[in-house]
Amino acid sequence: MARQKKAKRPKKKVVLFIVEGRSDMAALERPIQNLLEDNEQGIQATFLIAECDVTSDRRNNPSNIEQKINRFYFEPFFSANDFCYPKDVLEVVHIVDLDGTFIPEDYCRAFDAEHSATDGFVYDPPYVYGETAEAVKTRNEQKAANIRHLLTLDTIKVDSKTCPYSVYFFSSNIDHYLHDKLNLSSREKIAKAESFADLCDEDPKWFIRRICQHSQALKGMTHEESWAYIMEGTNSVKRHTNFNLYLENLLTRIHGES
Repeated sequence: MARQKKAKRPKKKVVLFIVEGRSDMAALERPIQNLLEDNEQGIQATFLIAECDVTSDRRNNPSNIEQKINRFYFEPFFSANDFCYPKDVLEVVHIVDLDGTFIPEDYCRAFDAEHSATDGFVYDPPYVYGETAEAVKTRNEQKAANIRHLLTLDTIKVDSKTCPYSVYFFSSNIDHYLHDKLNLSSREKIAKAESFADLCDEDPKWFIRRICQHSQALKGMTHEESWAYIMEGTNSVKRHTNFNLYLENLLTRIHGES
């Protein structure tokens, strides 16, 4: 009897989205997966989060940030599932919250009577407040150095495979951009993110309108120009994104539209 050939595994095209926290994932994962549903290109989206912001973690710097991305995101993901392999990855899209990273030092302030928190930072554009002004400066310098390094990368190692890689931002964070709210608690962030995703479920085109047609989306710029703009002055604590550039490109790829 002739031996039956083993069925060939269908080739996948998976975009890995790296995001900083659960609210980013809650706001973006379902809408993007809905956007990609039944697309002719067969592109799928998978979101990865870690327990830290890889760009501002004190242990990370330009010399090890690529290895840390593998350790914090890719290794746990591939070891925990059997539905996706490195060879399936089409590209890696890294979305960062800027948190005022590039503001001049004069806009880094110590907590005062109106701006304080038990941990972390307080955002009141054009200023960022922390335990000390020096703490804000140190965080910003580290995060800026890591982001500048990541922006030099066109590819990144995903296990044994080299994949296209790009970085996009929300400023000062995704809550600020979507809801014009800053300094929300973790619970408030998740609640607003889930409500946003629910609205996108009801009207999938709402997601594109909200991201790409928003008055603060950086339109008419290249990826490089949008990053140059957001690094100027106090722009990184203002309400902007360049993620619209990625979504517009993605729409063109899957539907031939923008």
